[in-house]
Amino acid sequence: MKKLIFIFESEQVAEEGIKSWISRNKDLQIAATANTVEDAIEIIDQAQLEEDERVIAILELNFRGIGEQKNEEGYKILKAIKESGKDIRALVFTSLDNCGHLRTSMSERYGAMGFISKECGINTLFEAIYSILEGNKYFSGNLKDKLTEVEEIYQQLSKTEKIVLKCALCDMNNHEIAEKLGISIRTVENHISHIYSKTKTYDRHTLFTKIGGGGYKYRIHASCTVDASLPLAA
Repeated sequence: MKKLIFIFESEQVAEEGIKSWISRNKDLQIAATANTVEDAIEIIDQAQLEEDERVIAILELNFRGIGEQKNEEGYKILKAIKESGKDIRALVFTSLDNCGHLRTSMSERYGAMGFISKECGINTLFEAIYSILEGNKYFSGNLKDKLTEVEEIYQQLSKTEKIVLKCALCDMNNHEIAEKLGISIRTVENHISHIYSKTKTYDRHTLFTKIGGGGYKYRIHASCTVDASLPLAA
């Protein structure tokens, strides 16, 4: 079986580091690289895979250019992989390493098979690659306890509270949430108050820090939904 690697990374230093690591394993072959979202999507579209080939796409979520603000453009690459129907297995290797992005990336909507922080070492990267090649899902061990805590928090929330929280994580203010859901601002405020109480937080900053998500305006206009089954999906 041929084990191919796609590297989708906007920062040249990070890309060179990944290439150097991958080159240490002779059974892994770097087949394509891209420094822009558009080039990554083109590679995915044009990929013609043989039966004996397996592809791991290592990608960053924060796909910014020099001097640009943080963003989540890497989700567009995940979506392209998902929609291609090709056996390209996405491994998110990112600086946006919180549970919100983990849950979103590995949700059914985006379909990543792995999620690891750039703070992890080379051994974790290889462990993730080979685990995913075998058909397993993988995420950083340092996020395991935090993810369990977040899951327990979500179990305490009502369906409506999950929807309101999802909107808040999309950086909507109370007026925008009320308009989107067709409810009064007072009702939104009550739901937000209940969310703070259940999560033991007192404002959006502490809430987002605990949950792991929120903050990027791009989400509202690009793809923010109110699907309660995926409360953290971007």
